[in-house]
Amino acid sequence: MLVIGLTGGIASGKTTVAKIFSNFNLEIIDVDKIAKEIIHPQKDTWKKIIEAFGEKILDKNLAIDRSKLAKIIFNTSKKRKILNNITHPVILTKIKERLIELKSKDIVVLDIPLLFEAGFEDIVDKIIVVYVDEEVQLERLRRRSKLSIKEAKDRIKSQMSLLEKSKKADWILCNNGKVEELEDKVKMLFEEIEKETLKKIKLHE
Repeated sequence: MLVIGLTGGIASGKTTVAKIFSNFNLEIIDVDKIAKEIIHPQKDTWKKIIEAFGEKILDKNLAIDRSKLAKIIFNTSKKRKILNNITHPVILTKIKERLIELKSKDIVVLDIPLLFEAGFEDIVDKIIVVYVDEEVQLERLRRRSKLSIKEAKDRIKSQMSLLEKSKKADWILCNNGKVEELEDKVKMLFEEIEKETLKKIKLHE
């Protein structure tokens, strides 16, 4: 099995790339989905987050309001680290469990925003970084999340820069243009990945 880490920056288009890959019948492990599942009300992770940040981050249904939590953690690296120390070990366990379930698959794409920040590189074989210019990223983030310039910049700065991530990538997908252009790039990359997979299979025969 070839495990590909698909990452990028906030509002870089990583989720769109994951959706395009799913059209080629690739198995996608959505780490953001896992992150949401582990904080359901009354779960252990939920309890630990409430202990650390207080009930002020809850909505009327006792679910964690991610927008309220985001305002706290994006303002200070110390609080962001506290949250990461709570959630990352649980997320890693869930990812490994899912990879075991999918061990018969030739290719699995791990859709993970914080691949480098979380130190999860060791669980993937290859890395794709979705890259956008900073101005494009800022504009897309502000439009998508209705943030001020300062709020958007704070969220972008909380992650490793896309330039740094690109230096660690096996493949870089530039997403400054239209979705149609991105679809063509992903299709070409998929064909290249298939060749890599065939090589890996032959090596293990």
